[in-house]
Amino acid sequence: MSQLSDSTQRTILFLIADTGAGHRSAANAISNALRLISQREQEEWLAKSQAVARADGATPERSRISTAESEIPPPPTYRIEIVDVFEEYSRFPLREAVKLYGPLFAITLNCLERSFTAVTVRVL
Repeated sequence: MSQLSDSTQRTILFLIADTGAGHRSAANAISNALRLISQREQEEWLAKSQAVARADGATPERSRISTAESEIPPPPTYRIEIVDVFEEYSRFPLREAVKLYGPLFAITLNCLERSFTAVTVRVL
């Protein structure tokens, strides 16, 4: 592992299709939940580390030595990215077709609703 990478940092990548079906909202909700959990883990780790340092007592010099020996590893931190795959990485036909997904879905739903209503009226 390279010296530049942080061994306690995890990367989470959400690949979404931002078509208006709630993919981005779901990814944002999960991302926020992960940040809250990570923050709580960091606070618990800090409290435990401080408790260990206080239990070791003595001088700051001694506490540095003793905590190095019995150091509690920090919890991982998270780098979260949300990427719209079609918008960022696809080429012309597919990238533009995704933009039509919402309107086409609405038109299709509207047509289905009209035909269902017509069938229902005929049956009654």
